[in-house]
Amino acid sequence: MTNVAKTYGCLFCVAYIDILGIKEELKKYFGIDPFFDKKLREEFESVFGDQLEFIKCFRGNFQDYFNDQRENGEFSINFNIVSDSIIAYIPIGSDYYQKSNHSTILKKIYYLMKTVGFMFIQSLMLERCFRAGFDIGMGKIENENEIFGPALIQAYLLENKKVDFFRINIGAEIIKYLNIQKKGNRSEDGQSDQDIEECKIYANKCIKLLKTDSDGAFIDILNIEFIKDWKKAEKYRNECSFPQILLDSIAFLKREATNPAFCDKIKTRYRNLLKYFENHPEVKKLYRKL
Repeated sequence: MTNVAKTYGCLFCVAYIDILGIKEELKKYFGIDPFFDKKLREEFESVFGDQLEFIKCFRGNFQDYFNDQRENGEFSINFNIVSDSIIAYIPIGSDYYQKSNHSTILKKIYYLMKTVGFMFIQSLMLERCFRAGFDIGMGKIENENEIFGPALIQAYLLENKKVDFFRINIGAEIIKYLNIQKKGNRSEDGQSDQDIEECKIYANKCIKLLKTDSDGAFIDILNIEFIKDWKKAEKYRNECSFPQILLDSIAFLKREATNPAFCDKIKTRYRNLLKYFENHPEVKKLYRKL
């Protein structure tokens, strides 16, 4: 992980990821002193240990997948963890990169989008779900890798946005930025024509990962690009086959959609996510091959 030494404000692309279900599982321990009850303390240790193990596994897989996506080792992602939330960010301020190489930023955004989308399906396979929000805004780095400011708040509000199903929401400022870049607008004085073309390519790659509905833009986690990545993982890492991953994910969503521990609002969001899976053209193609 690269530590960012600058402390002045600039633009950042931020992804805010919230792993679902952890707070609900811990509610029974709120306001209770487990040290007076050995059985309860042991139960808490077991439940919390499983959660912590998942978060550590998620963090490791997140970093590994991002690293695997890079075409070279010239940059890494910055992220930190707060309880059951993960915050990843990319500085866009010109002092963080060479002015003639703006395409590095577009590549990072593309790899980050793919990483979060890939992790969404992997989490379902591991019987967890998360929500996430992406946006661009002003921010400032303190304490080496902690980001503060509007960029973080905007991403958090998108993660928390009331939509029909759990997903990775994309903010209006990112869409605006990508649309500017895909047109080949010069970002900095001295930017080369080759770098402008790279920016156009990766802006379009980012846009192709997205879908839009009445609630706004979001990452299409069943986009053909993600399916290709899963098939690569299956080939080189002996992962489960992608059709099996889909079947496992759908089985998990069906259970959560009827989970008596959830309120109707949560169950409805799981049902709608299940519909998104079952009605997706790429899933239908795979089902026909089974």
